[in-house]
Amino acid sequence: MTAVLRLTVREGLGGWFLPLLLLAGALLTLLLPELVLFGFGDETRIVRELGHANVRIAALLCVLYLGPGLIGRDREGLLATVLARPLHAARVVLGRYLGALLVTELLLLGLSAAMAVALKGGGPSAAELARVGALGASLLALATLLATVLRPGPAAVVLVVAFALGHLHSYLTALLVPAGEAAAAILAVLLPDLESIGVPLSGPPATAAAGLGTALARAALLSAGLLMLAAGWAELREVGPGRAEAA
Repeated sequence: MTAVLRLTVREGLGGWFLPLLLLAGALLTLLLPELVLFGFGDETRIVRELGHANVRIAALLCVLYLGPGLIGRDREGLLATVLARPLHAARVVLGRYLGALLVTELLLLGLSAAMAVALKGGGPSAAELARVGALGASLLALATLLATVLRPGPAAVVLVVAFALGHLHSYLTALLVPAGEAAAAILAVLLPDLESIGVPLSGPPATAAAGLGTALARAALLSAGLLMLAAGWAELREVGPGRAEAA
């Protein structure tokens, strides 16, 4: 599994997309104070909120590349390693996830550092950094499951839709109130509540610390559940042909 992790990190960092994404995101974040022309004395809050929105979009693009784009298709190096030292499919999925998670968190940390520079030292707090990391881990776990179950194209489409709807979770839950608690419960199971995990896009920085424990617990449960599903599906897919041949 360690070899799979190392190969995933090397493949993730070896291309041009993620370094370019980090550079573009960092430059945009650094330029935000200059772009906010009419803040009416509230420029710092606007720059902070736009910076966090930028981090969320970068997280989505990163997991799209690492999930459907990388985990979703086998690379020659990964195949050679697995064939040389056979691993259970679940270990391969976990190794891929951990390697991609390391790359994702490095990118998000870099963008958070750019926010600190743009805000002249008033960058993300420890609670905000923790919630950014939790959002990245949750998104990547969802991308891993989708990349394991679906082809890269459909997996990417479903991931983008889940990202958009997951940030409207409270609004959708309110719409389902007339339909009863059962409808809200089904929504909670089928749609990850990314809105409550990530950094709130409005309100003072202290807002992130208020629900930190709940956000981290939700992210941990969500990530663990999605990874278990991905690993189980990978194992079933691996043993399926063998059973068919035996029959």
